[in-house]
Amino acid sequence: MGLNQPELVSIFEIHHIVPVAKGGGDIDNNLILLCSNCHKVVHAYADGKFSSPKDRISHYHNMIVLGNIVKFGVQEGKTPLEVYRNECYQPWAE
Repeated sequence: MGLNQPELVSIFEIHHIVPVAKGGGDIDNNLILLCSNCHKVVHAYADGKFSSPKDRISHYHNMIVLGNIVKFGVQEGKTPLEVYRNECYQPWAE
């Protein structure tokens, strides 16, 4: 980075939509970039260690979608990224 510029690389983490341990690979349609906090929430939700407060469910929606994919996988014939895109909330795409 430039002089007096913050190092931002460590803020983000690569998440395997379907974990490698469950057959997911290091391929583009199985990888997504998450901030480290969201990454922790996804795995905590998938492991049953987090549930969203009812009044903030919309805030956690996409992390819950990813957590459910970790828990349950994807339908045959669909890519992990396709499943995520179909179920996630994307206000920037509207």
